[in-house]
Amino acid sequence: MYHIVICDDNKLDQQIIWKLLLKNGLDADNTTCSFFSSGEAFLRNMPKEIDAVFMDIQMKGRDGYETVLEFRKRNLSAVLVFCSGAVELQNHFLKVNPFRFLQKGMELHQLDTEMQEIIEKIKSNKKVLKIPVFSDKECIYLRPEEVRYAMKRRYGSSLILQPDSAYYNPDKTYRMKEKLAELQVILKSSHFVQTHSSFLVNLQAIIRVEENLVWFDEKMNVPISRSYKKAFEKEMMEYCKWNAE
Repeated sequence: MYHIVICDDNKLDQQIIWKLLLKNGLDADNTTCSFFSSGEAFLRNMPKEIDAVFMDIQMKGRDGYETVLEFRKRNLSAVLVFCSGAVELQNHFLKVNPFRFLQKGMELHQLDTEMQEIIEKIKSNKKVLKIPVFSDKECIYLRPEEVRYAMKRRYGSSLILQPDSAYYNPDKTYRMKEKLAELQVILKSSHFVQTHSSFLVNLQAIIRVEENLVWFDEKMNVPISRSYKKAFEKEMMEYCKWNAE
C-alpha cells in the first residue's frame, strides 16, 4: 500500500497530479492519497506513513518550501516532488532533498515521462527497510544504517543513533516495542548481531574491537559477553569478507 500526499491550493491541480499518478503506474486499489490545500493543514494532519509528497511552492500562508522544511524534521525518506507554475528551482530548495521539480504547464508527454520516473522511485524506495521508532510520542522511520546499536529495556528496546543521522539527538530517547531477539531477526540482513544479552550492534558502525569491548568512537563502547563472543566473532568475520568483495 502506497500513501501519497498532494499539497496544492488549486484543487484542479490536485486532481491532475492524482490522475497522472494513476495513468502512469500507481493502482488506485493499492494507493491512498491525502489532499491538502495549505501547508498548515498538511502539517497539522500529517499521515504517519508517507511514500511521496507533491508540494506546490506558491501557496497562501506558509509556502511549499517552508512547509517542507518542517516536514523533513519528521520524515526524511518520502520522495519529494516540488510543483510550480512560475517559481524556478532555487539552490536552497536542494537542502530538503527533492527528487523532482515539476513545472506546471509542461507538455503532457513530458509530464508522463517525469511521472513514470517518480513512480519508479516511489516503488524502489518502498523496498528499502525502514524501522518504526518512537521518540517523544512521535513515530519516525529509520534506515538500519542510522542505528549504532540497540539496548535492552524492560519493555522492548531503545536505540542509539549514529551521529550523522538527521534524527540524531543525544537528549532524546528512541524506543521500539520489539525485544532484542525480535529486532535481531528484523535487522539480520543489515549486519546487526548481539554482543551481549542486552546489546545488539551494527557491525558497520564499529571502528575497532578490543578484548571484550566493541568501540564505536573514542568514548562509546559496549561489552562482548563470553556467551556471545564466538557467534559475534563469526559474524564479524563474515561481514569483513562481504565488505571486502
